[in-house]
This record gives sequence, structure tokens and C-alpha cells, in this order.
Amino acid sequence: PPLHETELIKMMERNGIGTDATIAEHISKVQVRGYVTKNNDNRFAPTKLGLVLVGGYDAMGRANLTQPAIRKQQEEDCKAISRSTRDKQDVLDEQKNTMKQIFEMVVRDQTKLTQAANRTFSMLGSGGGGGAGGGADRIV
Repeated sequence: PPLHETELIKMMERNGIGTDATIAEHISKVQVRGYVTKNNDNRFAPTKLGLVLVGGYDAMGRANLTQPAIRKQQEEDCKAISRSTRDKQDVLDEQKNTMKQIFEMVVRDQTKLTQAANRTFSMLGSGGGGGAGGGADRIV
């Protein structure tokens, strides 16, 4: 069943993602980017785009990109900077390197992502995927 907003917030808190001041912003971003929709019961359902990205990353062997570990590390690094236990530039360099490696992997394996996206769109058809943000039925 779709995830309720309170369940999502609890999961974020358990994984150290966001603060009381930023959790709502994180949740809003995934909606604005068209990865999920929220129904009247405050439950989130993935859109076609959300399903395509999860399936595509899985096909590329990078399902970890949809898990909280990377964001959790970023949050921990920011806290370490604020406590002066990590150097800001070192953290920035590490994070830029991580993001660069992910970007290069996605570019290198974009055919796998495209194939997985097309399979997902074909399986979902024009009516599936949770509504807004579904977009086109094929990735070219």
C-alpha cells in the first residue's frame, strides 16, 4: 500500500535525513519533481517517472541510489562540519567526487536506464503509475 506521510517522516528521522525545519522541504521536492503524488489521505504513490527511475537504477546495478544511505551521509557530514570535526572543503570534495562517480556511471550505463524505462512504461501503459508526473510513455 502507498506510504503514509507520517510513516515517511518516521523513516526519514530513523535515517537521520532532514531536520524539523527541512523534512517538509524534502517531501515537497519529490512531489514537485514528479516522483510521487500524495492523495487526500496523505499517502504517497509513485508516478511512472518514480517507478522508471527506481527500475532503471536497479537495472544498472545501483538500487542504492534510491535508498537513504547517500543522503544520510550528507546529513552526517553537515553535522560534522557544524561540530568542527570535519573540514568543509574535504566534505565538499568527497561529496562532489561521489556525485561525479554516480553521474559518470549513469552516463556510461544510460542504455540500461533507457531500456528499463521503456519496459516500465510498456508495462504500465498510459493509465498506470500514480497520476501526475507520468509524462511520455517512452524514453528515447
